[in-house]
Amino acid sequence: MNFYPVFLNLSQKKVLFCGASEIAVAKIRLLMKTPAQIVVFGKNPVAQIRRWHSEKSIELIERDLKPTDIAKNNPGNIALIFATSGDKKEDLRIHEIGKNNAIDVNIVDDLENSDFLTPAIVDRSPVTIAIGTEGTAPVLARKIKGQIEEIVPSYTGILARAAMKFRDIAANLPTLKIRRNFWEKFFKKEGPTAFQKGGEAAIVPALQALFQKHNLTKPSSTSFALIGAGPGAPEHLTLRSRLLISEADLVIHDTNIDEAVIDLARREAKFIDVKNLHSNLFGILDSLALKDKQIVIIVPGSGRPQNFDPDVFATLKAQKIPFEMVPGIEINQGGLQPNHSQPIDQLRCAIGRAANSNNFNSKPTEVKNFGVLESLI
Repeated sequence: MNFYPVFLNLSQKKVLFCGASEIAVAKIRLLMKTPAQIVVFGKNPVAQIRRWHSEKSIELIERDLKPTDIAKNNPGNIALIFATSGDKKEDLRIHEIGKNNAIDVNIVDDLENSDFLTPAIVDRSPVTIAIGTEGTAPVLARKIKGQIEEIVPSYTGILARAAMKFRDIAANLPTLKIRRNFWEKFFKKEGPTAFQKGGEAAIVPALQALFQKHNLTKPSSTSFALIGAGPGAPEHLTLRSRLLISEADLVIHDTNIDEAVIDLARREAKFIDVKNLHSNLFGILDSLALKDKQIVIIVPGSGRPQNFDPDVFATLKAQKIPFEMVPGIEINQGGLQPNHSQPIDQLRCAIGRAANSNNFNSKPTEVKNFGVLESLI
């Protein structure tokens, strides 16, 4: 990933366009949806740019940008510059001015000399979805945009705006887990159903009814899910495993788990990686003050009960902590993946050996990121 995707706050900021040609029109049209003050420099402006200027939607200065214009406009107040003259020499001059003033410049259709790119956008304001291909395949970006527009309803922005206004009220729900469940039910079912039945006017009553229901919910205890990750790739996980990982507050995983599996978790979740987790799990749980959290334990292979210290389950039962096990695909003792070609009888024998082996407990104990436990106590 050469270009890092971000969403810029353009409130009380200026965006400069250097070149008043047709090249600038599409970019300006998109920027006009933001609160940015748009200033266009350029000789012989096209009709659309003149019209926007006459309507006071943008500011038009009918000459080329000078270095002194940056100082007059306060460099710290200029967020971005678009070089849209269509003349390579002029666009590179603009890029140099931007570079000298620490302002990022986009030269339209010039990937090599641009500091940033503009993606294809699905606008369901305040929900915005940006699709970028780092300039390599704009046609593909437009294709993906069309696919997303089909599955993200036009009323998505209406639901988001209603939710934004209801946020302070929802903050009074008893726990983070209940609040998250409240919003999930609103966006997945209650909100869309209310809008389809009664339009925008029906959304707030639906939020209020859902809030009352969740406000009476008794906070639940900590829950555990022990997940077998199989051979490692996310594609080998069950749908149930993926769901539990995405909802977890705390993810405890073996150091051998693929990063792509860990990436399925929420960014706000806490993470602990442990070498030889099968044999060290009891020690980890014994160090935690168990609170109202959703915790997933991710181990390689099947993750079946016989691979864990029996004290793990005794602890969970003694403290009346609900838990579930979501087995994964077996890994055979030779390290071969299940999709490798070999006779079925040999595969069955290999899986049987792996299930009965003690190889998970053969390495010395090593726990990483153990300090994070203090924040959970």
